[in-house]
Amino acid sequence: MAHATTETSVPESAHVDVRLHELPAAVAEVDQDAVISYANRRFCELIGAEAAQLVGRPLRSFIDFDLPMEGDR
Repeated sequence: MAHATTETSVPESAHVDVRLHELPAAVAEVDQDAVISYANRRFCELIGAEAAQLVGRPLRSFIDFDLPMEGDR
């Protein structure tokens, strides 16, 4: 007797390790178009928004890449 198997496709961001969410460093995952697909707790704190408000929006909406970074001179 053959057994049928099914697989459920889960977005990569759903596989994010729980430890990543609690890191003291800000972490965001973006797709090839720089649209946010995941933001950890610290990233949300720095941006001042909940993850639900960030996911699906362009990273450029929150970060000005034209500003010099700390340490740049």
